[in-house]
Amino acid sequence: MKHILNAPLTNRHVILAVLGCLLSLGIFFFLLKGCNSIGDTSLRNHPYISAKELKSTEPIAVEPFIEPSLERLVAQFKSELGLTEAEIAETAEMLAQDRFMDNLNFMDSRRDANRRQAEWDRRKRMVVAKPELLWTPGFILPPTLDTSELKDNALYDYDLKHDLKPTKSEEKRVNKLHRQWQNGKITELEYERGRAAIITERFPPIIVARLNYDSGSGSVESKVGMEYAELAIAENPDSFEAHHVWALCYHAYYRGRDYEKYEKSLSGFRQLVERFPNSSIAHYELAEYVAPPSHSPHKIALSEEALFHVKRAMQLDDRIEPNHVLAICYSNLGEYEKALAVFQGMSEVTYSYGIQLMDIYEVQRAVYELRQQQSE
Repeated sequence: MKHILNAPLTNRHVILAVLGCLLSLGIFFFLLKGCNSIGDTSLRNHPYISAKELKSTEPIAVEPFIEPSLERLVAQFKSELGLTEAEIAETAEMLAQDRFMDNLNFMDSRRDANRRQAEWDRRKRMVVAKPELLWTPGFILPPTLDTSELKDNALYDYDLKHDLKPTKSEEKRVNKLHRQWQNGKITELEYERGRAAIITERFPPIIVARLNYDSGSGSVESKVGMEYAELAIAENPDSFEAHHVWALCYHAYYRGRDYEKYEKSLSGFRQLVERFPNSSIAHYELAEYVAPPSHSPHKIALSEEALFHVKRAMQLDDRIEPNHVLAICYSNLGEYEKALAVFQGMSEVTYSYGIQLMDIYEVQRAVYELRQQQSE
């Protein structure tokens, strides 16, 4: 800068003008990249971990996992409500006289949020006063939510926040490819690859991968998504997002009903966990996909695997609360009291991922029978 200021006046103007242009271009491209969300979002999606820890292939130390229990759940409810011993005794007396139950069995999503919360708090109060209600077959569950009210609990956000609208030239080329496919001159895979190639003339490969990661089972879109995720990995081997999108596309492409396909679809997430052992997203999604239904002939081994990973995810990330994945694993492994503690402690039950009302009632019945055996 000293040399620039000492240069002749004319030269100085030229040099400063060039520097100004370069600075403006730099700012423009920086803003373009930020607005288009093209950069790797790994750190934003892993708020409790450093870049170094995320990229490391060595697992970091975590706090011990606190196993759920019905006793701990009752203590939690008591603490949340701040109940005094006198209030607990009063509630117990009302329950003994059947003066506390009125219509609580009909909690549902049609009531407004304040009413539902009040009922949920009243239910907790009942549990504190009479803990055996938790494992009494048929006792009410946490309130359900309408699908329109469900919170977005996704740990990552790969939504495309930039305009992918094609130019007129690009639109013509895509339409030409589409006509060739419709007329049988090219395959669907060739069409999708051609369309992706047009997109990546303006955008990096990760954009195509993001577009295709949620495609249907065995779809050519997910196959093309894998190919472009591999290109993104080649560009940035440490990018969690690129590896993650590849695993998502891989799962979408290979998933199927038979066990062989099911196992193959999981290998992408198993590789992801091996490469990023400190990623809560990698562990949780592997657990979510591994957790089997109760009728699976492989439920013990798969449930043990899923349980390890969902616990690890919860230890790495405070956003992940005890949930259906954890409860299903405990139930499949015969740890019914832990499963019931998770089910009854959830802030809301949506009965998704194959969870049915009767599944939870069956767990209640199992715990009831266990307690009866203990008392005999």
